[in-house]
Amino acid sequence: MSDHFDNGRFFNPNGADAQPFWKAPRMLFERYAPWPAQVPVVQRPSPPPTSGDEIVVTFIGHATFLIQTSAGNIITDPVFAQRAGPFGWTGPRRVRQPGVRFDDLPPIAYVLLSHNHYDHCDLETLRALQHRDHPRIVTLQGNATLLRSAGVTRIAELDWWQRMPAEMSATPGAQTRDPVVSRNVPKCMPMLRRAPTSICACTASSGFM
Repeated sequence: MSDHFDNGRFFNPNGADAQPFWKAPRMLFERYAPWPAQVPVVQRPSPPPTSGDEIVVTFIGHATFLIQTSAGNIITDPVFAQRAGPFGWTGPRRVRQPGVRFDDLPPIAYVLLSHNHYDHCDLETLRALQHRDHPRIVTLQGNATLLRSAGVTRIAELDWWQRMPAEMSATPGAQTRDPVVSRNVPKCMPMLRRAPTSICACTASSGFM
């Protein structure tokens, strides 16, 4: 399947891995700055279509970016839910609304899904995009089973450094504070999108959500 998949478990070939179990209690009791109840944001319509080799990137929130190209529009880790968790009513609540409303998104040709944590993999949003635009979902090996179980189709799984004809490449990535519960899930997949005059790199997390 992959040179970094062994006995039902993904691992990082460079040796980097999740935090050890003994660090979990300390992480749970670390002191953090108070989380705001709300962060004001002015929602704007998406920019007009691009032409030629131009690439326009719009920050929507956390890891969600709209990338507009003349070859088709791309959205990364689309999350428009109000909570990052199962069932729609558990998990951290969104305090910053998306910079672009879902209904204002242009037609989407590709969705880049870096990994399957709740703050990146919003199944309701993926289903809504599938119903509206039927885009190709590009993700890392091991995520297709989850997506298909949620009714999401048109999936392209890539291993690290594999490329698609649309000039997209999956590159290695990892979260240094990866929770202990994430040890057996596919690792992060930042993406590179090549155009004739530019390269657009899509990382996994920004922290703004």
